[in-house]
Amino acid sequence: MNNLIPERSPRRLYRFFDWLRATSGGGWLGGLGIFLALWLIPQILRWLIGAQPVGEFALFNAVPAIFITLNLVVWLWMDRLAETALTDFGRMEGLPAERARALLTDFISLGPRLTRITLLFAGLAALVFALQVAPLNGISAPPSLDFIIFLLFTLLTNTFWFLAVTRMARQIFRINHLFAEVKDVNLFNLWPIYALSRYGANLGMIFIGAASVVASLFLLGTEPSSFLRPFATFVIMNSLAAALIIFLTPLVGINRRLRREKENVLHRLGDEMKLLFDETEAAIKAREAGRIGEFRTASSALREQMEAVQKIPTWPWNPGTLRNLFLPILLPLLIAILQRYVLTALGF
Repeated sequence: MNNLIPERSPRRLYRFFDWLRATSGGGWLGGLGIFLALWLIPQILRWLIGAQPVGEFALFNAVPAIFITLNLVVWLWMDRLAETALTDFGRMEGLPAERARALLTDFISLGPRLTRITLLFAGLAALVFALQVAPLNGISAPPSLDFIIFLLFTLLTNTFWFLAVTRMARQIFRINHLFAEVKDVNLFNLWPIYALSRYGANLGMIFIGAASVVASLFLLGTEPSSFLRPFATFVIMNSLAAALIIFLTPLVGINRRLRREKENVLHRLGDEMKLLFDETEAAIKAREAGRIGEFRTASSALREQMEAVQKIPTWPWNPGTLRNLFLPILLPLLIAILQRYVLTALGF
Protein backbone atom coordinates (compact mmCIF):
# COMPACT_ATOMS: atom_id res chain seq x y z
CA MET A 1 0.00 0.00 0.00
CA ASN A 2 1.25 3.51 -0.77
CA ASN A 3 2.68 5.21 2.32
CA LEU A 4 0.62 8.31 1.58
CA ILE A 5 -2.61 6.31 1.90
CA PRO A 6 -3.31 5.10 5.46
CA GLU A 7 -4.61 1.60 6.07
CA ARG A 8 -8.33 1.28 6.63
CA SER A 9 -9.30 0.78 10.25
CA PRO A 10 -10.51 -1.35 12.04
CA ARG A 11 -8.03 -3.43 10.03
CA ARG A 12 -9.47 -6.85 10.84
CA LEU A 13 -12.98 -5.72 9.95
CA TYR A 14 -11.90 -4.41 6.54
CA ARG A 15 -9.88 -7.56 5.89
CA PHE A 16 -13.07 -9.48 6.61
CA PHE A 17 -14.94 -7.24 4.15
CA ASP A 18 -12.28 -7.93 1.51
CA TRP A 19 -12.70 -11.66 2.07
CA LEU A 20 -16.48 -11.32 1.95
CA ARG A 21 -16.36 -9.51 -1.39
CA ALA A 22 -14.17 -12.30 -2.77
CA THR A 23 -16.80 -14.95 -2.02
CA SER A 24 -19.33 -16.16 -4.59
CA GLY A 25 -22.09 -13.80 -5.65
CA GLY A 26 -20.09 -10.68 -4.83
CA GLY A 27 -20.41 -11.30 -1.11
CA TRP A 28 -24.15 -12.00 -0.94
CA LEU A 29 -23.76 -15.76 -0.45
CA GLY A 30 -21.11 -15.17 2.19
CA GLY A 31 -23.39 -12.70 3.94
CA LEU A 32 -26.24 -15.21 3.89
CA GLY A 33 -23.96 -17.83 5.40
CA ILE A 34 -22.94 -15.43 8.18
CA PHE A 35 -26.57 -14.65 8.94
CA LEU A 36 -27.52 -18.34 9.16
CA ALA A 37 -24.49 -19.14 11.33
CA LEU A 38 -25.17 -16.28 13.74
CA TRP A 39 -28.82 -17.31 13.98
CA LEU A 40 -28.45 -21.08 14.28
CA ILE A 41 -25.31 -21.43 16.41
CA PRO A 42 -26.73 -19.87 19.62
CA GLN A 43 -30.04 -21.63 19.02
CA ILE A 44 -28.40 -25.06 18.61
CA LEU A 45 -26.13 -24.50 21.61
CA ARG A 46 -29.14 -23.72 23.80
CA TRP A 47 -30.81 -26.92 22.60
CA LEU A 48 -27.68 -28.96 23.37
CA ILE A 49 -27.33 -27.69 26.93
CA GLY A 50 -31.05 -28.10 27.57
CA ALA A 51 -31.71 -24.40 28.10
CA GLN A 52 -34.52 -24.55 25.55
CA PRO A 53 -36.71 -27.37 24.20
CA VAL A 54 -35.39 -28.86 20.96
CA GLY A 55 -37.24 -27.47 17.96
CA GLU A 56 -38.40 -24.35 19.81
CA PHE A 57 -37.10 -21.05 18.45
CA ALA A 58 -36.73 -17.88 20.53
CA LEU A 59 -36.88 -14.48 18.85
CA PHE A 60 -34.02 -13.02 20.88
CA ASN A 61 -31.67 -15.71 19.44
CA ALA A 62 -32.16 -14.15 16.00
CA VAL A 63 -31.41 -10.59 17.18
CA PRO A 64 -27.59 -10.86 16.84
CA ALA A 65 -27.92 -12.42 13.38
CA ILE A 66 -30.32 -9.76 12.10
CA PHE A 67 -28.49 -6.84 13.66
CA ILE A 68 -24.93 -7.85 12.76
CA THR A 69 -25.86 -8.72 9.17
CA LEU A 70 -27.69 -5.41 8.72
CA ASN A 71 -24.76 -3.60 10.29
CA LEU A 72 -22.34 -5.15 7.80
CA VAL A 73 -24.58 -4.21 4.87
CA VAL A 74 -25.07 -0.65 6.13
CA TRP A 75 -21.36 -0.22 6.85
CA LEU A 76 -20.43 -1.16 3.29
CA TRP A 77 -23.26 0.97 1.87
CA MET A 78 -22.11 4.01 3.85
CA ASP A 79 -18.56 3.44 2.61
CA ARG A 80 -19.89 3.63 -0.94
CA LEU A 81 -21.84 6.82 -0.18
CA ALA A 82 -18.76 8.29 1.48
CA GLU A 83 -16.71 7.51 -1.62
CA THR A 84 -19.23 9.37 -3.79
CA ALA A 85 -19.34 12.37 -1.41
CA LEU A 86 -15.55 12.60 -1.04
CA THR A 87 -15.08 12.22 -4.81
CA ASP A 88 -17.36 15.23 -5.41
CA PHE A 89 -15.59 17.13 -2.65
CA GLY A 90 -12.14 16.28 -4.03
CA ARG A 91 -13.20 17.37 -7.51
CA MET A 92 -14.40 20.69 -6.09
CA GLU A 93 -11.06 21.21 -4.33
CA GLY A 94 -9.02 20.01 -7.30
CA LEU A 95 -7.31 17.33 -5.21
CA PRO A 96 -5.02 14.76 -6.87
CA ALA A 97 -6.47 11.25 -7.04
CA GLU A 98 -3.96 9.93 -4.49
CA ARG A 99 -4.76 12.69 -2.00
CA ALA A 100 -8.50 12.17 -2.47
CA ARG A 101 -8.06 8.44 -1.84
CA ALA A 102 -6.10 9.10 1.35
CA LEU A 103 -8.81 11.52 2.47
CA LEU A 104 -11.50 8.87 1.89
CA THR A 105 -9.52 6.20 3.77
CA ASP A 106 -9.09 8.50 6.75
CA PHE A 107 -12.77 9.46 6.63
CA ILE A 108 -14.11 5.90 6.78
CA SER A 109 -11.55 4.71 9.36
CA LEU A 110 -11.49 4.90 13.15
CA GLY A 111 -7.80 4.61 13.92
CA PRO A 112 -6.17 2.03 16.23
CA ARG A 113 -6.46 4.02 19.47
CA LEU A 114 -10.10 4.99 19.00
CA THR A 115 -10.91 1.41 17.98
CA ARG A 116 -9.38 0.01 21.18
CA ILE A 117 -11.25 2.50 23.37
CA THR A 118 -14.51 1.72 21.57
CA LEU A 119 -14.02 -2.03 22.00
CA LEU A 120 -13.36 -1.55 25.73
CA PHE A 121 -16.62 0.34 26.24
CA ALA A 122 -18.47 -2.18 24.05
CA GLY A 123 -17.26 -5.00 26.28
CA LEU A 124 -18.27 -3.25 29.49
CA ALA A 125 -21.69 -2.35 28.07
CA ALA A 126 -22.22 -5.93 26.89
CA LEU A 127 -21.49 -7.30 30.36
CA VAL A 128 -23.89 -4.87 32.06
CA PHE A 129 -26.56 -5.51 29.42
CA ALA A 130 -26.24 -9.29 29.69
CA LEU A 131 -26.50 -9.23 33.49
CA GLN A 132 -29.69 -7.14 33.32
CA VAL A 133 -31.44 -8.74 30.34
CA ALA A 134 -30.54 -12.42 30.73
CA PRO A 135 -33.10 -13.03 33.53
CA LEU A 136 -35.86 -11.56 31.33
CA ASN A 137 -35.23 -14.31 28.78
CA GLY A 138 -35.05 -17.20 31.23
CA ILE A 139 -31.26 -17.49 30.99
CA SER A 140 -29.49 -19.01 33.97
CA ALA A 141 -27.32 -16.78 36.14
CA PRO A 142 -23.54 -16.67 35.54
CA PRO A 143 -21.28 -18.59 35.29
CA SER A 144 -23.69 -20.97 33.51
CA LEU A 145 -22.91 -21.99 29.93
CA ASP A 146 -26.25 -20.53 28.85
CA PHE A 147 -25.23 -17.12 30.20
CA ILE A 148 -21.76 -17.32 28.61
CA ILE A 149 -23.33 -18.01 25.20
CA PHE A 150 -25.69 -15.07 25.65
CA LEU A 151 -22.80 -12.83 26.78
CA LEU A 152 -20.61 -13.75 23.80
CA PHE A 153 -23.28 -12.94 21.24
CA THR A 154 -24.22 -9.78 23.13
CA LEU A 155 -20.56 -8.77 23.01
CA LEU A 156 -20.44 -9.42 19.28
CA THR A 157 -23.57 -7.36 18.69
CA ASN A 158 -22.38 -4.53 20.93
CA THR A 159 -19.01 -4.44 19.20
CA PHE A 160 -20.56 -3.73 15.80
CA TRP A 161 -23.01 -1.20 17.25
CA PHE A 162 -20.36 0.74 19.19
CA LEU A 163 -17.96 0.75 16.23
CA ALA A 164 -20.71 2.04 13.91
CA VAL A 165 -21.85 4.79 16.29
CA THR A 166 -18.28 5.88 17.09
CA ARG A 167 -17.40 6.07 13.41
CA MET A 168 -20.58 8.00 12.75
CA ALA A 169 -19.69 10.58 15.42
CA ARG A 170 -16.14 10.91 14.10
CA GLN A 171 -17.36 11.42 10.55
CA ILE A 172 -19.70 14.20 11.64
CA PHE A 173 -16.77 16.12 13.15
CA ARG A 174 -14.62 15.35 10.11
CA ILE A 175 -17.29 16.76 7.78
CA ASN A 176 -17.23 20.14 9.53
CA HIS A 177 -13.42 20.05 9.58
CA LEU A 178 -13.42 19.52 5.82
CA PHE A 179 -15.82 22.43 5.35
CA ALA A 180 -13.43 24.68 7.27
CA GLU A 181 -10.57 23.69 4.93
CA VAL A 182 -12.43 24.51 1.71
CA LYS A 183 -10.34 27.02 -0.22
CA ASP A 184 -12.70 28.23 -2.93
CA VAL A 185 -16.48 27.97 -2.98
CA ASN A 186 -18.46 28.56 -6.15
CA LEU A 187 -21.61 30.19 -4.77
CA PHE A 188 -23.40 29.54 -8.06
CA ASN A 189 -22.63 25.80 -8.05
CA LEU A 190 -23.12 24.43 -4.54
CA TRP A 191 -23.66 20.81 -5.56
CA PRO A 192 -20.12 19.68 -4.61
CA ILE A 193 -20.18 21.28 -1.16
CA TYR A 194 -23.63 19.79 -0.53
CA ALA A 195 -22.17 16.33 -1.17
CA LEU A 196 -21.00 16.02 2.43
CA SER A 197 -24.32 17.42 3.64
CA ARG A 198 -26.16 14.67 1.76
CA TYR A 199 -23.88 12.14 3.41
CA GLY A 200 -24.72 13.61 6.83
CA ALA A 201 -28.43 13.37 6.04
CA ASN A 202 -27.99 9.71 5.11
CA LEU A 203 -26.13 9.13 8.38
CA GLY A 204 -29.10 10.54 10.30
CA MET A 205 -31.55 8.31 8.45
CA ILE A 206 -29.37 5.23 8.95
CA PHE A 207 -28.95 5.92 12.66
CA ILE A 208 -32.64 6.36 13.40
CA GLY A 209 -33.50 3.32 11.30
CA ALA A 210 -30.90 1.14 13.01
CA ALA A 211 -31.84 2.37 16.48
CA SER A 212 -35.52 1.70 15.80
CA VAL A 213 -34.80 -1.82 14.51
CA VAL A 214 -32.59 -2.65 17.49
CA ALA A 215 -35.13 -1.32 19.99
CA SER A 216 -37.96 -3.19 18.27
CA LEU A 217 -36.09 -6.48 18.15
CA PHE A 218 -35.02 -6.21 21.77
CA LEU A 219 -38.42 -5.20 23.11
CA LEU A 220 -40.34 -7.76 21.06
CA GLY A 221 -37.78 -10.41 21.89
CA THR A 222 -38.26 -9.92 25.62
CA GLU A 223 -41.91 -8.99 25.98
CA PRO A 224 -44.29 -7.45 23.39
CA SER A 225 -45.97 -5.29 26.01
CA SER A 226 -42.63 -3.55 26.56
CA PHE A 227 -43.68 -1.13 23.81
CA LEU A 228 -46.28 0.21 26.21
CA ARG A 229 -43.66 1.03 28.83
CA PRO A 230 -41.77 4.32 29.30
CA PHE A 231 -38.50 2.62 28.29
CA ALA A 232 -39.71 2.25 24.70
CA THR A 233 -40.60 5.94 24.54
CA PHE A 234 -37.21 6.79 26.05
CA VAL A 235 -35.36 4.76 23.39
CA ILE A 236 -37.36 6.24 20.51
CA MET A 237 -37.03 9.86 21.71
CA ASN A 238 -33.29 9.53 22.31
CA SER A 239 -32.88 8.03 18.86
CA LEU A 240 -34.79 10.94 17.34
CA ALA A 241 -32.64 13.46 19.21
CA ALA A 242 -29.43 11.76 18.07
CA ALA A 243 -30.67 11.62 14.47
CA LEU A 244 -31.46 15.34 14.51
CA ILE A 245 -27.97 16.13 15.82
CA ILE A 246 -26.37 13.93 13.17
CA PHE A 247 -28.51 15.52 10.45
CA LEU A 248 -28.05 19.15 11.48
CA THR A 249 -24.34 19.18 12.35
CA PRO A 250 -23.08 19.11 8.73
CA LEU A 251 -25.65 21.76 7.80
CA VAL A 252 -24.24 24.07 10.47
CA GLY A 253 -20.80 23.66 8.91
CA ILE A 254 -22.18 24.43 5.46
CA ASN A 255 -24.00 27.52 6.76
CA ARG A 256 -20.87 28.84 8.46
CA ARG A 257 -18.70 28.31 5.37
CA LEU A 258 -21.23 29.78 2.92
CA ARG A 259 -21.87 32.82 5.11
CA ARG A 260 -18.14 33.52 5.23
CA GLU A 261 -17.87 33.14 1.47
CA LYS A 262 -20.88 35.41 0.86
CA GLU A 263 -19.41 38.04 3.17
CA ASN A 264 -16.10 37.92 1.28
CA VAL A 265 -17.80 38.26 -2.12
CA LEU A 266 -20.09 41.07 -0.93
CA HIS A 267 -17.12 42.85 0.62
CA ARG A 268 -15.24 42.66 -2.69
CA LEU A 269 -18.28 43.87 -4.65
CA GLY A 270 -18.74 46.66 -2.13
CA ASP A 271 -15.16 47.80 -2.71
CA GLU A 272 -15.75 47.79 -6.46
CA MET A 273 -18.96 49.77 -5.99
CA LYS A 274 -17.12 52.32 -3.85
CA LEU A 275 -14.42 52.63 -6.51
CA LEU A 276 -17.09 53.07 -9.19
CA PHE A 277 -18.82 55.82 -7.22
CA ASP A 278 -15.50 57.60 -6.74
CA GLU A 279 -14.79 57.43 -10.47
CA THR A 280 -18.32 58.64 -11.26
CA GLU A 281 -17.90 61.57 -8.89
CA ALA A 282 -14.55 62.41 -10.48
CA ALA A 283 -16.12 62.29 -13.97
CA ILE A 284 -18.92 64.62 -12.87
CA LYS A 285 -16.44 67.11 -11.48
CA ALA A 286 -14.37 66.89 -14.65
CA ARG A 287 -17.59 67.32 -16.69
CA GLU A 288 -16.88 64.16 -18.66
CA ALA A 289 -20.53 63.39 -19.47
CA GLY A 290 -19.64 60.57 -21.87
CA ARG A 291 -18.13 58.45 -19.12
CA ILE A 292 -21.07 58.91 -16.72
CA GLY A 293 -23.32 56.69 -18.85
CA GLU A 294 -20.70 53.93 -18.79
CA PHE A 295 -20.44 54.19 -15.01
CA ARG A 296 -24.24 54.05 -14.68
CA THR A 297 -24.36 50.82 -16.71
CA ALA A 298 -21.50 49.33 -14.71
CA SER A 299 -23.10 50.25 -11.36
CA SER A 300 -26.41 48.66 -12.42
CA ALA A 301 -24.62 45.44 -13.35
CA LEU A 302 -22.72 45.54 -10.06
CA ARG A 303 -25.93 45.99 -8.05
CA GLU A 304 -27.49 43.02 -9.86
CA GLN A 305 -24.46 40.94 -8.91
CA MET A 306 -24.78 41.97 -5.27
CA GLU A 307 -28.51 41.14 -5.24
CA ALA A 308 -27.85 37.75 -6.82
CA VAL A 309 -25.22 36.93 -4.18
CA GLN A 310 -27.45 38.12 -1.34
CA LYS A 311 -30.26 35.79 -2.52
CA ILE A 312 -28.05 32.69 -2.38
CA PRO A 313 -29.25 30.61 0.61
CA THR A 314 -26.70 29.55 3.20
CA TRP A 315 -28.98 26.80 4.51
CA PRO A 316 -29.56 23.97 2.01
CA TRP A 317 -33.29 23.76 2.74
CA ASN A 318 -34.44 22.17 -0.48
CA PRO A 319 -37.28 19.62 -0.72
CA GLY A 320 -34.85 16.69 -0.73
CA THR A 321 -33.18 17.89 2.45
CA LEU A 322 -36.48 18.37 4.25
CA ARG A 323 -37.63 14.94 3.11
CA ASN A 324 -34.48 13.38 4.53
CA LEU A 325 -35.12 15.22 7.78
CA PHE A 326 -38.78 14.38 8.32
CA LEU A 327 -38.81 10.78 7.12
CA PRO A 328 -36.51 9.45 9.88
CA ILE A 329 -38.40 11.52 12.46
CA LEU A 330 -41.95 10.58 11.52
CA LEU A 331 -41.41 6.92 10.64
CA PRO A 332 -40.53 5.70 14.17
CA LEU A 333 -43.38 7.72 15.65
CA LEU A 334 -45.86 6.17 13.22
CA ILE A 335 -44.49 2.70 13.97
CA ALA A 336 -44.71 3.29 17.72
CA ILE A 337 -48.30 4.53 17.45
CA LEU A 338 -49.30 1.57 15.27
CA GLN A 339 -47.63 -0.90 17.63
CA ARG A 340 -49.31 0.64 20.65
CA TYR A 341 -52.72 0.42 18.93
CA VAL A 342 -52.22 -3.19 17.76
CA LEU A 343 -50.85 -4.44 21.08
CA THR A 344 -53.64 -2.74 23.00
CA ALA A 345 -56.21 -4.32 20.69
CA LEU A 346 -54.61 -7.74 21.29
CA GLY A 347 -54.87 -7.26 25.04
CA PHE A 348 -51.18 -6.87 25.88
